[in-house]
Amino acid sequence: MKIKKFISLLLICFMSCALILTSFAGCSNTSDNNADTTVVGNSTVAGSVADTTTSAPAVTTTAAPATTTAAPETTTGIPPANPPANIPAAAKSFLTAAATGDRNNYNGPVGYEFQCNADMTVTFVGRPLNGEMLDSHVIYIWDVSAQSLLATVAVMPDSPLDALGFKIAPLSAPLVLKKDQQYIIVSSEQTDGDKWYDVGVAETDAPELSPTPDCTIITPAFGNEDDYDSYPANVYNPGGQNKGYTGVTFYYTLN
Repeated sequence: MKIKKFISLLLICFMSCALILTSFAGCSNTSDNNADTTVVGNSTVAGSVADTTTSAPAVTTTAAPATTTAAPETTTGIPPANPPANIPAAAKSFLTAAATGDRNNYNGPVGYEFQCNADMTVTFVGRPLNGEMLDSHVIYIWDVSAQSLLATVAVMPDSPLDALGFKIAPLSAPLVLKKDQQYIIVSSEQTDGDKWYDVGVAETDAPELSPTPDCTIITPAFGNEDDYDSYPANVYNPGGQNKGYTGVTFYYTLN
């Protein structure tokens, strides 16, 4: 009787151990299966552990639109050395035509002496355009009695050309010339420079100039060679009337 009870207890213990071992094996398999399960979205996929690293979304680089704007063209034409001619409407040239010639072998001021027959105001001077003007020419007006310089004006290659054929330039201020007073007007000239009208050595060597009756040409006049600053005291008259080197002129109105 005691032996049967012992055997029954032994069987019960053996069965309990078997159940415990079976449960342990099941838990172990479940753990292994769970370790190899990868979840993708809402699906379960058996295999290696899912890579949980989430890549950052690609940054889309958009080039900024070009905003370079070309600067507007602001080139302004350079003004000429002398302003455009604005001769007073009532003004007229002392010489009514531009005289031309072939001389250009003297360095110095050349022109003529004249006397005013009325009071007048000079506003412009002019040098004849003889073919092409390549040099600048300073025009001087002198008072004979005082041998004083009254005005200087530069006539340049880009100076305006009037209808008579003179390159003209304005005085810096109007100049009043008096009746019965003598004056000298000369133009600076250079050897091998622009050509100019010459009076010649005889009366018939050169045509007469064409002055208005408001002044009278007295004689050709010139300064010493290479001396542009001193009073041009030299005179030479080959005979005849209305002769003057270069044929330089001035614009005036009667007072």
